[in-house]
Amino acid sequence: MKTAALIALLLAASQQVTTVQNLGSIEGVVVVAGTSRPMATVSVFLAGPPSNRPDPEIRTMTDASGHFIFRDVAAPRASYYRVGADVPGYDRAMREIPYRAGEVLKDVVVTLMTGGTIRGRIFGSDGTPVAGVPVFVYQERNSWPDPPRTLWPFEVAADGSGRLIGFDRLGTDANLGQTAGPGGGIGAFGTIVRPAAVVTDSQGNYVLRRVPTGPYLVGVEFPLGYAPNPKGFATTFYPGVTDSTKARPVVIEPESDIQNVNFTLQRATRFTVSGTLQLNGTRVTGVSLHPVGEPNMAPTFFGGMNEDGHFEIRNVLAGSYELSVDRGAIPIHVPVQVQGNVTGITANMPPMSSIQGTLTAVLRPEHPKLPSELTLAFAPPRGLPTKLGEGSFRIDAMATGEHYLYLQVPPAGYVLDVRQGARDVADDNIVLAGNSAAPLTLVVRPADYGAVSGKVQAEAGKTNISEVLLVPDGRRRSNPMRYYSVRTSLDGAFKLENIVPGNYKLLAWEWGRVLGLSPYMRAAVLIPFEKYGVSLEVRPSEHLSIDVSPIPR
Repeated sequence: MKTAALIALLLAASQQVTTVQNLGSIEGVVVVAGTSRPMATVSVFLAGPPSNRPDPEIRTMTDASGHFIFRDVAAPRASYYRVGADVPGYDRAMREIPYRAGEVLKDVVVTLMTGGTIRGRIFGSDGTPVAGVPVFVYQERNSWPDPPRTLWPFEVAADGSGRLIGFDRLGTDANLGQTAGPGGGIGAFGTIVRPAAVVTDSQGNYVLRRVPTGPYLVGVEFPLGYAPNPKGFATTFYPGVTDSTKARPVVIEPESDIQNVNFTLQRATRFTVSGTLQLNGTRVTGVSLHPVGEPNMAPTFFGGMNEDGHFEIRNVLAGSYELSVDRGAIPIHVPVQVQGNVTGITANMPPMSSIQGTLTAVLRPEHPKLPSELTLAFAPPRGLPTKLGEGSFRIDAMATGEHYLYLQVPPAGYVLDVRQGARDVADDNIVLAGNSAAPLTLVVRPADYGAVSGKVQAEAGKTNISEVLLVPDGRRRSNPMRYYSVRTSLDGAFKLENIVPGNYKLLAWEWGRVLGLSPYMRAAVLIPFEKYGVSLEVRPSEHLSIDVSPIPR
């Protein structure tokens, strides 16, 4: 018995020595981005990789020189740890550190990021200060499938939190209070208080605090029904121009304080744009002027055309535009600068083609024929959507070349398969028009959609509200029409329905960290986030239940 006890003690001691030998340490310093300034007495955390069952965070504090150390660190479940810091007034900082059992890591640098400040004053055309107008910052973004230069307007929260407020009237910070109030509704899970936005004071002064780093345009506009504009001001950008291509960008760096961003609002003057199109036998219903590089709320102006091809568009605001035909469906894109009346524009219509094909229906037993017509629409928009029944079809007045099939609505309870020759159109939604293009084969069949539901499990102290994105694997990743997205409820629950069977990856972002999921609807943009996704297969008529952790900051 004594021998057995001694052996047990030796084994326990051996295991303890082995365990101690497998422990290491991680140490480093917390500094402010763009500087070498250390941050004293801030909370630093050590956490495992994202998981549906995340390990609890271990925390320590930095000393007077910004130094921190985690001792007795065991091997992670994966190949790395996450090290980060939470400091009021700064964005949450985190980096991933590869780590092996027993390793001693030094000189780990955690960089805290904070925005900058923009200060200025706004005047009317008579030189007097303009009070009570909202000040916007604009970010340049591109949209698929044919990216133009577009500007997205955001207001900055007046509380200095660094929240950018989009036009859904919801702030972009994840920690907005989810309490009832007069703010905008957010669907089925309650009401959120909209933070107050920065407006000019009685002397026309404004201060935008903690604006996230990056380039912005600063301006004032008066969206219909959003801000009163009794003096008839036009949308005006710093340093006092109505054409955004002539605006001066303001570049925000960490802790920068940019002053004297002053400008004068311009009056809204309207003009007439006219010209003639050589129709070459093509039937055209109208022309339009689309703003180039303007805010997404900037108006498009429309005009009529007579049988000789003469067109006229009235009441056009000054700015940069692109003239297009039939809402951009026919490839004529003429740049037009409007600073006064514009006359004498001429352009030739290209030869038109068509898309032909056959629609076949695989019907349910209770349906002797399709319950309703199939709807198709192409981008750029080609007038009204096309409605098709069974049999052969032909869609005329299509420009030769590629068209994006952005809308396909089968009857309720059915799904549409689209092929053009050997190509599966679902891979990219591109359809070709022209004499050499293969005919379309459309098959409407009973839906065998699947569904995915679950919960987003956020870290302690963080909101569970998240943006959830389900993206296809393989070639269909190039087709954003095959992406599925939803915002979770307050407790992090989500459900995605009507999913075409196939292989997917499920990702989630903490709500407020992203301004919607539009920037992530591209295959190339998703590459850095692949490792955080959960792979899954949706089978016909199957309902999967799966949880996911939000992508770390």
